[in-house]
Formats: sequence, structure tokens, C-alpha cells
Amino acid sequence: MSITKFIRGVDLTNQTLNVGLALQGIEDMAQLEWLRLDRAQLESIPAKLHRLAKLKNLEISNNQITAIANEIGRLPSLERLRINGNAISTLSDGFFRSAHLHTLLLAHNQVGVGPPACVSHASRRPPG
Repeated sequence: MSITKFIRGVDLTNQTLNVGLALQGIEDMAQLEWLRLDRAQLESIPAKLHRLAKLKNLEISNNQITAIANEIGRLPSLERLRINGNAISTLSDGFFRSAHLHTLLLAHNQVGVGPPACVSHASRRPPG
């Protein structure tokens, strides 16, 4: 039995040496609820993250990410995405399919006006 299936959070902030190596086996972390990849020199969101069904909080600030993959919107538990300080210029409709996403932090990117789906989702209030 692997201990990785019991891990609830991982902080890889400033891990610029080899994030790919550091994320090896992350898809086996079935209970992972939060992940920090700030200042990791990422140019895209690692594809492996799309398999983390219980991920609630994803922080990927201060990288060189240019787009948010639609698959991030399919994460069934994602509530908070902090992706400040990247090079994101557009948001696709597919991104806004997450039923639970209530906090999206995009400061210091190049996003102008988002897609029409932005308007309907922006008025949604967090539960509680």
C-alpha cells in the first residue's frame, strides 16, 4: 500500500529544478485537495492535474502559463484557482464548466474580456 493515496496537500513552490519529476505519481494521490506550484517556471498546467478528482484548491501563480486548459474546468471539486502573475490572455468557455469554482484569481495577467460564460458564472456566490 502506498502512502501517497493518503496525502491531502502538496507544496512545490519554487521547485524549478524538475517539476515534471516532482509531479511523478501525483495522479495516485486520490485524496489530494490542495496543490501549490507557485514560481515553478511552468509554461503550461501539467496534464496530470486533470485527474485529481478531489482537488479543491490549485495555486499556480508567478509562472509563464499562457492558457488555462479546458480540462481544469472539468475538475469536479475545484473551488479555488489562483493563477496570478502569468501570461494568460484569454479564457475559453470550457474552463467555466466547474460546478464548484467560486474563486478565480487572475491578477497580473493579460486577460481582457472573457467569453460569454464568464458573465453568468461571475455572479455566482460561494456557498455559505
